[in-house]
Amino acid sequence: MKLDKETKQEIKRLKKEKKFEEIYDRFGSKIYVKSSPRFYMRRLILELIKEEKYENIRQKFGKRKYNAYLPLIRKNQVLKETKNRFLADAAYVAGKFKRGITYLAMGAVIAVPITGAGVTYDHYKEQKAIMEEKKEIIEEYNEDLEEYASYIRSLNLTQKEIVVKVMSDIYEKYKYKFPTGDVNGFYRFYLYENGYGVCRNIADDFCAKLNAIDSSFNAHIIGCKLNEVSKNGEHIRYDIMDNIERTIEEDEEEDMLTRGLDFLNPDNFGNHVVAVINIKGEQIPLVVDPTNLGMGAIINGKIWMFYTIENADDAIDARLLSTIFISEDPLRIVTDFFDSLEFRELFDELKERYGTEALEKTLEKAKEKEMQKTSVKLDRGNEEFRLRLAKLAEGNVTQDTIRIERKEVLER
Repeated sequence: MKLDKETKQEIKRLKKEKKFEEIYDRFGSKIYVKSSPRFYMRRLILELIKEEKYENIRQKFGKRKYNAYLPLIRKNQVLKETKNRFLADAAYVAGKFKRGITYLAMGAVIAVPITGAGVTYDHYKEQKAIMEEKKEIIEEYNEDLEEYASYIRSLNLTQKEIVVKVMSDIYEKYKYKFPTGDVNGFYRFYLYENGYGVCRNIADDFCAKLNAIDSSFNAHIIGCKLNEVSKNGEHIRYDIMDNIERTIEEDEEEDMLTRGLDFLNPDNFGNHVVAVINIKGEQIPLVVDPTNLGMGAIINGKIWMFYTIENADDAIDARLLSTIFISEDPLRIVTDFFDSLEFRELFDELKERYGTEALEKTLEKAKEKEMQKTSVKLDRGNEEFRLRLAKLAEGNVTQDTIRIERKEVLER
């Protein structure tokens, strides 16, 4: 379709005014796809996949875009049919590597060797004895977790505010110190039982809290290599949040970058654990480092941290081996990286929203909301208490009744 000068100018005007849907209505799918930003189209396509309107993707965005998102469509279909995230992720990975066989068949090919290696949802079977031993602690943790999640939801925070609030709460409760006997799969329970831990314990607890508050976070841990020296041989400086006070044992300070996952080789398995999460409205997986109090993103299959000053990609390299070793969902790291492809241009935009300064301001807002909630509750309690006192003066209630009702009001 050859466009005349006036049509081109009109399309240019609509693009500038971000009226992309009008471009589609007036000029059709091909010009619409050519004119619309990739991030804008991706958001719409993801919404259509979520709504299972797959044919609408083909009609509006064309066969090429439809085929590009076919692995994600298959993942969504398998998850709905099987309720099994592992198989869904396997189908997604299979779709990316498709070579003339069906997605589910390839998914099985990928899943079988991983299952054979003992890395599945139940790959902690050998720890049944430990689970039984820690049963009471696990139950206590889960009860406290639900109570905490309910409280955070009551504050009506944004997802970004929840992230920084949870990081802050973890350091108010726990300190950084190397564990003396935590076990794979029980990282958060060790932290809960002993009151201290390192990155793996903190990140695991962080993910559990986020998922309990809002399951759409899909938070999970991955292993990585946190570098002390950049590729240029310079010492890397980290710009972490100052308004969260971390409690770190003096003898642990020097080991934070070098000790690694205990007996594992840091070069191969890494020396650090972070969380990967989804935030509504963002197009790629985001990374949260709840130990070093900062965020980043997986871009083009690499972790880029916003708290690294010298060079965006000097801070962290992902380690697949350690992730398979520590994760309950090992295929997730593969899907994270596929989801991140070709989004390098997002880094500066994301850093503005999730860099250190932005997170500090977000935490201030979250604490303000919490204070307002507390203030409103106290005001309500005081008013109800005043009314009870009036009734007491009239002889309608007893002092004990007032004390009980006062306690119930403040606990609501």
